Amino acid sequence: MKDKKWQLVGWVAILLFLSACSGIPKLPPLNSTVTIDISRKTDLPEKTAVETTPVTVISATRTPEPSPVDTGEPEPTLTETFTPEPTPSPKATATREAAEPPEATETPTATPYPFGLQQGSPTYLANFAHPDQGSSWLGVAGQVFDEAGDVVLDVVVKAGGSLNGDPILNTLSLPGANEAYGPGGYEMVLSSAPADSEEQIWVQLFDLNGSPLSPQTYIKTYEDCEKNLILIHFKEK
Repeated sequence: MKDKKWQLVGWVAILLFLSACSGIPKLPPLNSTVTIDISRKTDLPEKTAVETTPVTVISATRTPEPSPVDTGEPEPTLTETFTPEPTPSPKATATREAAEPPEATETPTATPYPFGLQQGSPTYLANFAHPDQGSSWLGVAGQVFDEAGDVVLDVVVKAGGSLNGDPILNTLSLPGANEAYGPGGYEMVLSSAPADSEEQIWVQLFDLNGSPLSPQTYIKTYEDCEKNLILIHFKEK
């Protein structure tokens, strides 16, 4: 049953194809035999022969270039020429106007001491205040005067430094303590024997509060019994 159904569909398809060219023919009965003429000519043109012309291929032959002849002369070489780059000219620099110099300021000077050594000091003498000690003594003595020449008592005289490597400690005196040198006489023992020294011992004048009244002055000593008393007077300026 299926086979017949498909046969019928095939016939219908063939008829539809033929109807597109020459119309729809009258279908015969289903039980009749149909003869199909397949000798129908088409209007397609017959194939025509194409005449071909033979083509001659010409191959190009490369002519070899003549090889260079060695003449024995050196080949020229290229010399690189160095072209210096232009040097840039220095740019003009702005000249800064000189600033006005600052005003000079006064340098503060140290306040001068009110006292100094009296003219003629120091004086070297033999120790006349202690004749019993003779040459076993070395010291400093003197007085302190104000501007009018009067004796000043409310001050302190001090000595310091070293002698033969030994320091001089706590050597000070008050004017008026030894009147053998005058009403305002002072005295300080430096050593038990005279000795040579230079710029090792100093003397200075102070007020009762410890403020210096004179500069620190270095003195020279001698290993001489005739010069073992160093007489130094201070004078107000």
